Formats: sequence, structure tokens, C-alpha cells
Amino acid sequence: MNPEPNISPSHGPRWHYLLTAGVASVILFWQLGAPAMDDHECKLALAAKNMTERTDWLYEGVGEEFQAYPIPPATAWNYWLVPVENGRPRLVKTPLPYWSAAGVAIASGAGVNEWTARLPSACAAMVLVLVTLALGRRMLSPRAALLGALMLATAVGVQKWGRNARPEMLLCTLMTCAMAVFYLALRATSRARRIGGMVAFWLLMGLANLAKQFVPLMLVWPLAAYVLWRHDARSRGDDAALGSLRRLLVLTAIGLGVHLAVMNLTATDWWQARRLPTGKVAYGVMALGFALPMLWYLLRTRGWGAIGRLLPTAIPGAAVMFAMFVPWLWYMEKLFGGYAGGIFSHQVTERAAGIGDWTVEVPWYYLIPLVTLTLPWLGMLPGALAAPLMRRFRERREALAYLLLWCVGIFTLFTAAAAKREHYILPMIPAACLLMGFIAEDVFWRHEWIRPALTRLLGAAYGLVGPVGLIVTGVAAVVSPDRAKWVYMMVVAAVAAVPMTAAGVLSLRRRFALVPGLLVAGITLVYVGFFSSGDLWDPRDRVRDFAVEADRLFRAEGDGAVALHWGDPQAKTAFYFGRLLPSTHWKIMRQGGDPDTLHRRVLDWLADCPEPAPWILGYEKMLNRKTGKVERLSDAADLWRIGYRPVLLIEGKQDKRFTFALYRRLERPEAASRPGATAP
Repeated sequence: MNPEPNISPSHGPRWHYLLTAGVASVILFWQLGAPAMDDHECKLALAAKNMTERTDWLYEGVGEEFQAYPIPPATAWNYWLVPVENGRPRLVKTPLPYWSAAGVAIASGAGVNEWTARLPSACAAMVLVLVTLALGRRMLSPRAALLGALMLATAVGVQKWGRNARPEMLLCTLMTCAMAVFYLALRATSRARRIGGMVAFWLLMGLANLAKQFVPLMLVWPLAAYVLWRHDARSRGDDAALGSLRRLLVLTAIGLGVHLAVMNLTATDWWQARRLPTGKVAYGVMALGFALPMLWYLLRTRGWGAIGRLLPTAIPGAAVMFAMFVPWLWYMEKLFGGYAGGIFSHQVTERAAGIGDWTVEVPWYYLIPLVTLTLPWLGMLPGALAAPLMRRFRERREALAYLLLWCVGIFTLFTAAAAKREHYILPMIPAACLLMGFIAEDVFWRHEWIRPALTRLLGAAYGLVGPVGLIVTGVAAVVSPDRAKWVYMMVVAAVAAVPMTAAGVLSLRRRFALVPGLLVAGITLVYVGFFSSGDLWDPRDRVRDFAVEADRLFRAEGDGAVALHWGDPQAKTAFYFGRLLPSTHWKIMRQGGDPDTLHRRVLDWLADCPEPAPWILGYEKMLNRKTGKVERLSDAADLWRIGYRPVLLIEGKQDKRFTFALYRRLERPEAASRPGATAP
């Protein structure tokens, strides 16, 4: 079957945008503010709240940490430029995510809460889905683009991180927009449009670095590889260029393997015996592993002219990009001296090389996130990654090669880095979804590669998800002690099983055209049902309940009351408590003592405090990860001995690792510590 010709975007139905936006809106905005925020979300929310309300500034505590940096003046300029989390500077991320949440809070008049903190991510995810659709219509057919955009909108990656306040979705959207305008700029028919596209590319790269510094620079590898491939394909033809591209990918895989072997195998730690710096060795091996294959590819394709033609815009563009976020880094270093530089080095250079506090993770770490972030469309992924390297798809080669290199570049570069988190590869998911949309079109309509017999099996497998999910949730409702949530999800599964099962039946009857739409409908129903009763699933609401109730009791005490947290507080406790919550340990001068000495000094200080003594938030019980049992903390017993009693205890609902406690001194320490006075 001959492939469909390239279709201009003007010939694609405009209702595709409305359909995609409608599906994405339901998934992203329905009950967006209902679940309590996790700890990392609250770190962002605390910084944004401090920018807007300006009620607290950096905490002028004592001790080693506070001696590491001076306290800059609390000017209006500094309130906006310095992210402050519960009295401490949060310099690990560039400030665009904090500014976005603060801007939404001011514009809405609602302040910083779950909804306003998450809204920038949800809006970014909406933009991401629509940009992916628009890019797909320029690269593929409108139908393949629609399928890819709907897959992206319903993928676990967008659902999970588009409804989360962390900067991951904002970064992903800006990087995707940059990749889109770069592709379109190279294909522009006029010089003015090419220059305009490149200007937009570098501006988007600057904004992406303001969202998360230096991560967008990883796009350099896939972009360079694509420029060289494009030159090779035009000068030597598709077959020769495809062969060289395959060799580049093989050589890159070999280089990655060598780098991982050197950094992960104990037997190759030869540099330690020679007292060589681990970081320089890591970066040297990483550079060789990726640079040598690219150098070979440059010589093979003779593409230095193609690279050279980009330099007139690349050099000033890169300068603009760095000018958009480096001044913030410089200003933080100026305000906080070597403290900021140490944070930046720890978060960027040491993190990538796996030195300092960072450990090298297993090399296959990202295989599982690649699966989970693309669910439930995993069945299309193997074909999506194979299609760009198949000769049968030569008419779509340019688009497919660009998308493949986009995926490979991000996946391999993050695999080479030592510190790994599943959301780091999120910027490759839009490209992967467009490739999966291309395959889905072939599966359900064109059958250029996937024959109808295999389509029947694939569609039937998706159709079985509905009844199987209903059976699984039904069994869980019977055997699980937490029956309420599983009974509820059994109802959700029963509703979603209708379109899913119908998709399977239609696949068996070879009526494939309706199958993707039914699958999208079933998946959307699952998300809506899940979000509609998040309190059944989310244990973080207990943290919120505890902090809000503790705040109510504390405010009833009136003016003059002081609240502290035993040890460093979690960000979510500080956010929901609603005020600066210093650690008890911030009050004690650290003079190089061991933890036991510090512990005793804290208790002595609390025992000697005159009335009103500070209120203490903390824990009464916590999970011992070594034994697997929930145990009462020694801190709780020590507080009891100096007269503190828990006036509020809230146990985690589903997550029973913690029992949150609010302590108040109800007895004088002398009476509490007399012989025979013991903790319960």
C-alpha cells in the first residue's frame, strides 16, 4: 500500500484541536486542587507564597548552615529573585516555576494553594499537547498527528506531571516548543522565516533554562545529529544516509556502554588508585563516548557546511540564551557567596558525574519510566522506535528521523548521567507519542506494515483491559481491608470497561476505525473516576489535616506563642501549618559536636525555656525501614521527660509510616523529670 502524501496543515480538520483540547482539559483540570500537595510541590509553593505575601524572610538562625551564607536585605527585588522555603534559600532550581505560581496567585487573588500552585503545570501540559498536535500536522498526516496528541494527553506521564506543581512539565513544554520551532525553521522557505524561527528557538531555550538550568542543553546532541543526517540524505540519498544513521546509533550505544562500564564496574575504578578526580574522569569518558561517534558522523556525512550555516544565528542565539538565566545564577552567588556556588555545583556537575553525595544508579534505570510514562499506549512503542530506521517509510523519513533522534538523545544522555529520576526523560515523551501516533495510523488504517491479523490481536488485547480491570478491582474489593476505595474503583472500572470492551469487539470484527476513539474514551473515564475521589487514595491528606488542625490549636493560644519543628520539617508540614516553622535544631549553636551532643543540647534548651514554652510539631511514631515495623521515636519519650505532652496525634490513613504529633509543655521540667516519671 502506498503511503499517503504529505498533507499541508491547512487541509487538516480544525476540530482536531478542539477534540484534543477537550480531552486534555478533562484530564488536567478536573479536581486539580483536590489532592494535598507532596513535599516537592510544597517546596515550590512555599517559595511562591513568600514572593507574594512577603511575611517572612530568611531565618537568621545560628549554626554551621547559617554561618555558610550571609542574610541579604529583605528588599522587594530580593523577595522576587530569591526563592525562600521556610526561612532558607532554595537555590537548587532557577526561578521561573516559582514566578509562574506566584503570578497565578496574584492574578487569581486566591493566594498560593493547591490549585494556583499546580495551574502553571496544567496550562503548560495543555500547551504541550496542542503544540505536539500542530507539529505532528507539519510532520505527518493530520490523522497520525491527532492520534499522537491524544496518546500524549492520555499518557501517564502527562497526567502525572501535568497535575503536579513541580517544574517538570513547564520544562518539558518549553523544550518541546524549542524542538518544534527548530524543525520548522530549517524547513522554512524564506530567509526571514528561518532567522525568525531560530530567534524563537534560542528564546525558548533561555526560558527552558530559567525553568531548570542546563538541562535543555542536552538537546544539542539530537539537533546536531539531525542536521548532519539531513545534509547526508540530501547529498547521498535516503539509503546511504539511513545506513550511516544506523551506524551512528550503534556507535553511540557502544560509547554509552563504555561510559557506564567505567563508572559502574568496580574493577575499572583505576583512577581512584591513581588519585585522579572522579568528576573529571566521569565527564571525560562521557564526552568521548558521545563526541567520538558524533565526530565520526560529521566526517562521514561531510556536514560541516550544514553546521556552519547555523553559526550566524547560533552564536548570538546562545549568548541570548545564557543571558536569560546566568545573571540569576551570578546574582545568587553574589548574595550568598560560595554557598550558592556550592549548591549549583552539587546540583549540576556533581549530580551528573555521580560524585559527592550522588551515587551512580543502575544503567537500565530509564527502561521502566519509558514504559510507565507512555502507558497505556505501550503496545505501540516498539514499532514507533523501529519505524524511523525502516526503508519502507522513506517518504516520512525526515520527520521520523527527527523524532527518533529527539528520543534517543534525551534517553541516552540522561542514562549516562549518574543521578536519575523518572521524570528526567519526560521531554522525550511528546516525540515518542508522535511516533506512536504514526504507528497507530498504520495499525488501524493504512496497514502498510502492520497487517489486519495483527491489528485484530492488538485491539483485542486492549479490549481485554476493560473486563480484566473489572475483575482485578472486584477481587481487591473482596480481599482488601480498605474496601471502600476498591468498591469505588470497581464502579469506575465497570464504566470504563464498556468502551474498552467495545474496542476489542470491533477489532475482532475488523472495524478498526472506531477503536482508537473508544480506547481514548475508556482511558479518560478511568482518569476522571480516579480524580473524582482522590481522598480514597492519597495519604498526603493526613499531613494536611494534621498541619491545619495544629495551626488552629496554635492560633487559639494567642500572641506570643512560638512553634518549632523537631528536626528539619517537611515542606508540606510547613506549608499547611501556614507560617515560618523553624527547626528546634536551628536554635542551637553547632560547635562540631556529634548528633547525640546536639540532641542533648536541644533538650536542655527546651527544658530551660521560660513560659510560654515553644510548641513542638513532629512525629510520635515512624516506620523503621530496617525492621519494617512502626516504632515509637526516642524523641517523643525525651520530650515527655521534659514536660511535653502530645495534644494532637494523627496517624497516616493509608500511609501508616508516620504518626504526626503536636506537643505542648504541660508540666514543668522539674516535675516531669522527677524519679518515677516515665513516658507512656
